Amino acid sequence: MRPNPTLISIGSTTAEAAALMCRDDVGSCIITENGSPRGIVTEQDFNCKVMAKNLLPGSVRVEDVMSSPLITVDEEMPVSVAAKKMIEHKVRRLPVTNADGNVTGIVTVRDLLGVTNEINEIITELLVINRPDDKSGMCGVCGAMSADLMPVDGILVCPNCREQERI
Repeated sequence: MRPNPTLISIGSTTAEAAALMCRDDVGSCIITENGSPRGIVTEQDFNCKVMAKNLLPGSVRVEDVMSSPLITVDEEMPVSVAAKKMIEHKVRRLPVTNADGNVTGIVTVRDLLGVTNEINEIITELLVINRPDDKSGMCGVCGAMSADLMPVDGILVCPNCREQERI
Protein backbone atom coordinates (compact mmCIF):
# COMPACT_ATOMS: atom_id res chain seq x y z
CA MET A 1 0.00 0.00 0.00
CA ARG A 2 0.97 3.60 -0.35
CA PRO A 3 0.86 5.39 3.01
CA ASN A 4 -0.71 8.79 3.62
CA PRO A 5 -3.33 8.94 0.87
CA THR A 6 -4.72 12.30 -0.18
CA LEU A 7 -7.67 13.26 2.02
CA ILE A 8 -10.20 16.07 1.59
CA SER A 9 -13.17 17.26 3.61
CA ILE A 10 -16.67 16.38 2.41
CA GLY A 11 -17.60 20.06 1.98
CA SER A 12 -14.78 20.77 -0.49
CA THR A 13 -15.21 21.40 -4.20
CA THR A 14 -14.04 19.18 -7.02
CA ALA A 15 -11.65 21.98 -8.04
CA GLU A 16 -10.01 21.80 -4.61
CA ALA A 17 -9.81 18.01 -4.85
CA ALA A 18 -8.27 18.22 -8.33
CA ALA A 19 -5.66 20.68 -7.05
CA LEU A 20 -4.71 18.30 -4.22
CA MET A 21 -4.53 15.37 -6.63
CA CYS A 22 -2.21 17.37 -8.89
CA ARG A 23 -0.07 18.43 -5.95
CA ASP A 24 0.28 14.85 -4.72
CA ASP A 25 0.43 13.31 -8.22
CA VAL A 26 -2.38 10.84 -7.46
CA GLY A 27 -5.60 9.80 -9.17
CA SER A 28 -7.97 9.99 -6.22
CA CYS A 29 -8.91 11.70 -2.96
CA ILE A 30 -10.53 10.05 0.00
CA ILE A 31 -13.44 12.12 1.28
CA THR A 32 -13.66 12.55 5.05
CA GLU A 33 -16.31 13.88 7.38
CA ASN A 34 -15.18 14.80 10.89
CA GLY A 35 -12.04 12.72 10.26
CA SER A 36 -13.92 9.57 9.23
CA PRO A 37 -13.71 8.25 5.65
CA ARG A 38 -17.00 8.59 3.75
CA GLY A 39 -16.17 8.12 0.07
CA ILE A 40 -13.65 8.47 -2.71
CA VAL A 41 -13.46 10.73 -5.74
CA THR A 42 -11.33 9.85 -8.78
CA GLU A 43 -10.23 11.36 -12.06
CA GLN A 44 -12.97 9.30 -13.71
CA ASP A 45 -15.56 10.94 -11.46
CA PHE A 46 -14.33 14.38 -12.54
CA ASN A 47 -14.43 13.41 -16.22
CA CYS A 48 -17.86 11.77 -16.21
CA LYS A 49 -19.73 13.65 -13.48
CA VAL A 50 -18.33 17.17 -13.82
CA MET A 51 -16.52 17.85 -17.10
CA ALA A 52 -18.79 15.77 -19.36
CA LYS A 53 -21.79 17.65 -17.94
CA ASN A 54 -20.07 21.00 -18.49
CA LEU A 55 -20.24 21.85 -14.78
CA LEU A 56 -17.85 24.27 -13.10
CA PRO A 57 -15.47 22.30 -10.83
CA GLY A 58 -15.45 25.20 -8.35
CA SER A 59 -19.20 24.91 -7.87
CA VAL A 60 -19.52 21.11 -7.53
CA ARG A 61 -18.98 19.56 -4.10
CA VAL A 62 -17.00 16.32 -3.82
CA GLU A 63 -19.87 14.74 -1.88
CA ASP A 64 -22.05 15.13 -5.02
CA VAL A 65 -19.72 13.07 -7.21
CA MET A 66 -17.95 10.72 -4.77
CA SER A 67 -18.37 6.97 -4.73
CA SER A 68 -19.92 5.88 -1.47
CA PRO A 69 -20.07 3.82 0.67
CA LEU A 70 -16.31 3.53 0.72
CA ILE A 71 -15.01 0.02 -0.01
CA THR A 72 -11.94 -0.57 2.19
CA VAL A 73 -9.59 -3.32 3.28
CA ASP A 74 -8.08 -3.77 6.73
CA GLU A 75 -4.32 -3.19 6.88
CA GLU A 76 -3.84 -6.63 8.48
CA MET A 77 -5.38 -8.46 5.52
CA PRO A 78 -3.18 -10.22 2.95
CA VAL A 79 -2.71 -8.79 -0.54
CA SER A 80 -4.90 -11.54 -1.98
CA VAL A 81 -7.91 -10.25 0.01
CA ALA A 82 -7.38 -6.75 -1.38
CA ALA A 83 -7.15 -8.10 -4.93
CA LYS A 84 -10.32 -10.17 -4.53
CA LYS A 85 -12.17 -7.18 -3.08
CA MET A 86 -11.12 -4.99 -6.02
CA ILE A 87 -12.41 -7.61 -8.46
CA GLU A 88 -15.64 -8.18 -6.53
CA HIS A 89 -16.47 -4.47 -6.32
CA LYS A 90 -14.93 -3.51 -9.69
CA VAL A 91 -12.71 -0.81 -8.19
CA ARG A 92 -9.15 0.17 -9.08
CA ARG A 93 -8.32 1.87 -5.77
CA LEU A 94 -8.87 0.49 -2.31
CA PRO A 95 -8.34 2.56 0.85
CA VAL A 96 -6.59 0.67 3.65
CA THR A 97 -7.90 1.16 7.18
CA ASN A 98 -6.68 0.26 10.66
CA ALA A 99 -8.72 -1.30 13.47
CA ASP A 100 -10.08 2.15 14.41
CA GLY A 101 -11.43 2.71 10.88
CA ASN A 102 -8.86 5.40 10.07
CA VAL A 103 -7.40 5.44 6.58
CA THR A 104 -3.70 4.55 6.73
CA GLY A 105 -3.02 4.04 3.04
CA ILE A 106 -4.34 3.12 -0.37
CA VAL A 107 -3.65 0.20 -2.68
CA THR A 108 -4.16 0.43 -6.43
CA VAL A 109 -4.25 -2.05 -9.28
CA ARG A 110 -0.82 -0.75 -10.30
CA ASP A 111 0.50 -1.58 -6.81
CA LEU A 112 -0.84 -5.13 -7.09
CA LEU A 113 0.72 -5.58 -10.52
CA GLY A 114 4.09 -4.57 -9.11
CA VAL A 115 3.79 -7.14 -6.32
CA THR A 116 2.66 -9.80 -8.80
CA ASN A 117 5.76 -9.29 -10.95
CA GLU A 118 8.02 -9.56 -7.90
CA ILE A 119 6.27 -12.74 -6.73
CA ASN A 120 6.60 -14.31 -10.21
CA GLU A 121 10.35 -13.58 -10.23
CA ILE A 122 10.76 -15.12 -6.77
CA ILE A 123 8.79 -18.24 -7.78
CA THR A 124 10.92 -18.64 -10.91
CA GLU A 125 14.10 -18.43 -8.85
CA LEU A 126 12.74 -20.92 -6.30
CA LEU A 127 11.85 -23.37 -9.07
CA VAL A 128 15.37 -23.14 -10.49
CA ILE A 129 17.01 -23.46 -7.07
CA ASN A 130 14.82 -26.40 -6.02
CA ARG A 131 14.91 -28.17 -9.35
CA PRO A 132 15.97 -31.81 -8.92
CA ASP A 133 19.09 -33.12 -10.64
CA ASP A 134 16.93 -34.20 -13.57
CA LYS A 135 17.77 -31.71 -16.31
CA SER A 136 15.12 -32.89 -18.74
CA GLY A 137 12.08 -30.97 -19.84
CA MET A 138 10.93 -28.35 -22.31
CA CYS A 139 13.22 -25.50 -23.36
CA GLY A 140 11.85 -22.11 -22.30
CA VAL A 141 13.11 -20.53 -25.53
CA CYS A 142 12.32 -22.91 -28.40
CA GLY A 143 9.90 -25.29 -26.69
CA ALA A 144 11.88 -28.41 -27.69
CA MET A 145 12.28 -31.30 -25.27
CA SER A 146 15.81 -31.72 -23.96
CA ALA A 147 17.64 -33.89 -21.46
CA ASP A 148 20.23 -31.15 -20.84
CA LEU A 149 18.40 -28.00 -19.72
CA MET A 150 20.27 -25.28 -17.85
CA PRO A 151 18.97 -22.05 -16.29
CA VAL A 152 19.84 -18.89 -18.22
CA ASP A 153 18.42 -15.64 -16.82
CA GLY A 154 15.76 -17.60 -14.93
CA ILE A 155 14.66 -19.65 -17.97
CA LEU A 156 15.54 -23.32 -18.56
CA VAL A 157 17.34 -23.45 -21.93
CA CYS A 158 18.43 -26.37 -24.16
CA PRO A 159 22.02 -26.70 -25.47
CA ASN A 160 21.02 -25.54 -28.96
CA CYS A 161 19.48 -22.29 -27.70
CA ARG A 162 22.40 -21.74 -25.32
CA GLU A 163 24.77 -22.09 -28.29
CA GLN A 164 22.70 -19.65 -30.38
CA GLU A 165 22.87 -17.12 -27.55
CA ARG A 166 26.66 -17.17 -27.77
CA ILE A 167 26.66 -16.36 -31.51
